[in-house]
Amino acid sequence: MDGSDRLSDLFSLADLVEEWGAAVPRWNPTAGERWDRLAQRRYEAEQSLRSRLRRLPTCVLRTSPLLTDVDFSLAGIRVEGCPSLDAACRAWAAEARRLAGG
Repeated sequence: MDGSDRLSDLFSLADLVEEWGAAVPRWNPTAGERWDRLAQRRYEAEQSLRSRLRRLPTCVLRTSPLLTDVDFSLAGIRVEGCPSLDAACRAWAAEARRLAGG
């Protein structure tokens, strides 16, 4: 595998991780959804995201019990101190793209 293949794979992985993180619901004050219902949907999505990420080779995920302090490492790229799992995914994808030159 040459360098261009690795960069392509890294960009693809960044897209995937970002897409998975984007699936976690966020608060929209105009939606009219009850806060407790959003919290439940968000919790379920975060648990699913955590499970998906942990299945990726080289993934190291450390979280506080309430998922409010997240450290995430994948493919040699690490982000620390993120306020949520979806924020960690966004930060990791941005860092992966930055390191890959995109």
